[in-house]
Amino acid sequence: MAYKDPERQRAYKREWARGQRAGESGTPGGTPIPIPFRLKTAADVPAG
Repeated sequence: MAYKDPERQRAYKREWARGQRAGESGTPGGTPIPIPFRLKTAADVPAG
């Protein structure tokens, strides 16, 4: 992602790297999915 402000870009990269080291996926500022709602198999999807 391109930023006009280099400081904002550094902050984003710093947060992204921190998340990667912590084992998180996705982008900083993304909405995390609560653990109880995470699907592991297709059978976890409710029929409806």
